[in-house]
Amino acid sequence: MANYLTSITNYLWTQSWQMVILAVIVAMLSILLRNKSAHIRYLLWLTLLAKCLVPPLLTVPLAILPQEQIAQPIIETAAKIPFVFVDSAETTIAEPVVPLPTSLAEPTIFGKLATVTLSQWLGFAWILGVVIFALVALMKALRVNHWLRRERRPLPADLQRSIRSLFAELSEEKFPMVWLVDGIGQPFVWGLLRGDIYLPSDFTEIKAEEHRRGILSHELSHVIRFDAAVNLLQIIAQVVFWFHPLIWWVNKRIRAEREKCCDEMAIAWLGTKAKDFSTAIVNILTAEHKSTQPISSLAVAGPVKNIEDRIKTIMNPSKKYYKRPSIVAAITILLFALIVVPTTLALTSQPTGKPHVTIEAPSETADINETEPIDPNIQALMSGSIHTNQTEKEKPMPTNINMPAPASDSGNTYARGMSAVLSYLGTDTSYDRVMGLTGVAFILQVDTSGPFVEGELDCGWWPNDAWGFDLGLPVLSKAVGWETRKIRCSAEAYRTDAAAEHNRAFSPAIQQSLTAGRPVLAEHDHCFIVTAVDNEELPLLGYGTRGKSTQFEDVIRIAGYPWGLIVFGEKTTPGNPEEIDLASLRHIIALWNEQAQGPDAPKTRFSGRQAWAEWLRLLRAGSACDNNMLIHLRYNRRSALAYLREMVKRHNGAAATHLSVAADLYQRIVNELMKQGMPYNRVKSGEDEHAVRAEYTAMVELVSELEAQAIAELEAAAASISAKP
Repeated sequence: MANYLTSITNYLWTQSWQMVILAVIVAMLSILLRNKSAHIRYLLWLTLLAKCLVPPLLTVPLAILPQEQIAQPIIETAAKIPFVFVDSAETTIAEPVVPLPTSLAEPTIFGKLATVTLSQWLGFAWILGVVIFALVALMKALRVNHWLRRERRPLPADLQRSIRSLFAELSEEKFPMVWLVDGIGQPFVWGLLRGDIYLPSDFTEIKAEEHRRGILSHELSHVIRFDAAVNLLQIIAQVVFWFHPLIWWVNKRIRAEREKCCDEMAIAWLGTKAKDFSTAIVNILTAEHKSTQPISSLAVAGPVKNIEDRIKTIMNPSKKYYKRPSIVAAITILLFALIVVPTTLALTSQPTGKPHVTIEAPSETADINETEPIDPNIQALMSGSIHTNQTEKEKPMPTNINMPAPASDSGNTYARGMSAVLSYLGTDTSYDRVMGLTGVAFILQVDTSGPFVEGELDCGWWPNDAWGFDLGLPVLSKAVGWETRKIRCSAEAYRTDAAAEHNRAFSPAIQQSLTAGRPVLAEHDHCFIVTAVDNEELPLLGYGTRGKSTQFEDVIRIAGYPWGLIVFGEKTTPGNPEEIDLASLRHIIALWNEQAQGPDAPKTRFSGRQAWAEWLRLLRAGSACDNNMLIHLRYNRRSALAYLREMVKRHNGAAATHLSVAADLYQRIVNELMKQGMPYNRVKSGEDEHAVRAEYTAMVELVSELEAQAIAELEAAAASISAKP
């Protein structure tokens, strides 16, 4: 529900400012055409009514906003952080120094209200306003309708004959009902589609036949033009955009031009003099003071206050009168409407030419590389099976597969490795696309059970371990056209004897894949590309990382046994791009809604909405002010931004609008993340811990709200895509 409220607010905001632009254009055209037929101006104003009621079907991105400057990251030398472990022979999970509860109390109503964003409040206010305005309009309509049915009476026989004779002259075959009503001062039309004509009871006292014919012709014009139906659409638009003063003003302009259109039609039909028709209008409208029942704003009627403008228009010496707009004018305005009504503008920032901001590694003298601290939970899990070969760099190992070395870029090694292997197999797939298709770009990782660093919860870990989250391999496989399969080992067996479990679960699959000429991705503390095996105690060789770096290096021996494999099968036909995007969006939404945990994932581990809530709770409680979260979010959200920018290009209409808005929100998220210095390092360098934590918490609150809005847009985009035939 919260996401729908945010989506509603974003939609109304987008429509509102674009209607302002269209209103300015139409108003300028109306001024230029003020001496032309009212039919033309009326049709122009109706394009605004259509804009209110027709959802965007085509999106046109305009890169006219100033180029956003992404703040460069603050490069700091980090002090070595002592990790706290227990003996790995007894357990593989790091024990917390300061225990925290793994279950949370149900938040109070005030706690829930505190999490409601401004966009959600505005969405709720809009719904409340729509309900109120709709009920008022409905009650008013029912009251007037009941009164008219009670007070109306048929016309006298002579007046009925006169009216039927007039209708026959005007070639109108379907006669509307015409009634007399006491207590009204002017004629009007009331109904849903064509409507009935209601005349004041003293209409029969009008002596001049040409005056009566003029008034009746004007009202009949309303019926023939289905003005009652248009009036109903105006009411609906005013209910939907009750908060927008422009829509109220536009409705007044439509009603004013509508009266002028019917004036033109009546004069053109009857061939009467403009002066005689004006006299009839003045006489009937000045009788308004006799009315005991005010005319409802829902009726199709000409307000008395517009009489001066109407008379000036009618009496214009150069004025020509038309029954209908010309064919050329109607077609021109129709083409204009077909362009502007279903089209929405998506204002985007001017491209920077740099889809990523590279976080450079600290100096070689630093004891810790900020770009990728090892998760102590993972390090404890594999401790006892790590071996380091100091001579590997100088003496590269031979490979069974002649695969080029991957680019030495920093980032998520899972996505880097996947991109490199797919490129080697002949399917170029960018790092950002892998991050997006698997959902890693959109994940936030929090585990409230640990690990702990100097008493503070270390929230971040790379979400590529065998007991983490579903990383969307089916979506990736269908998108790139390669069968992929994830092989898990037994967690208990791995803890007992990693080598034996490796030989049982992984060795046959690795040998088979390498024999077929396909590298294997091995998940360890990072993700490695296996290109060869031998008979050493640690048999896997390939491209990987050393220490805490996230950059792939030359062929090395993998220092440990993996706990998971990703193997590549046969090449397949890639899926339909639109279907892939829909599946990808649904996976991203599942991660956000905490619905993508793997079967063995701890119940204390979160990936989306709950992860943000837990992180904020811990920050406010004085914990979790670590570097890892910021590091990971920088990597992930830059890829999310690039992934969505590419997705927008494959869609149009409402889907493209929502995707473009989501991408803009992720642009803001990236900017906020890049402004921050590493909080742990700032405290260690002497800054006030409370000030750093307060600033960091404020940033997390802002980014979490932006992400909630972005996910709401992605949900709306997915709904738009799935609704297509």
